[in-house]
Amino acid sequence: MATQNLALVGVANNTAALVAYTHRACNGNDVQYVGVNADDSLAAPRIIDVKLDVKAPGVVGNDRITVSIKHTVLDTDNLPHTGSVTATLSMPRVSQWTAEHTKSILKQLADYFAGASATVSGQTDTSGFPAKWAEALIP
Repeated sequence: MATQNLALVGVANNTAALVAYTHRACNGNDVQYVGVNADDSLAAPRIIDVKLDVKAPGVVGNDRITVSIKHTVLDTDNLPHTGSVTATLSMPRVSQWTAEHTKSILKQLADYFAGASATVSGQTDTSGFPAKWAEALIP
């Protein structure tokens, strides 16, 4: 199981910035990372939980990877509030499924959430809001 630290692209003050994580725990097929940025603390952490369900060689079925990213902030009363996103990738164990298929659906998911090439009918400015979500929420 990989235990390296992570640096993922995030946003700080409307500018792309690396968000750093260090490996915290590994228990079988479960891995956890914790944020080590200046604004991360025990009371307001960033956490990445990864769960792996990978089939043994020769076993038919789907390999699954679930990633949950959580970020907690404190309000003016020091009460915690957590936002999160969880995604599960399921890849069939057949020779026709290639790494390119996996990369393609991951890129489509990122594009869907970011709205990079999405259009919204009736909306002229969705620059500050993911376009696909805006389409669903704004008639």
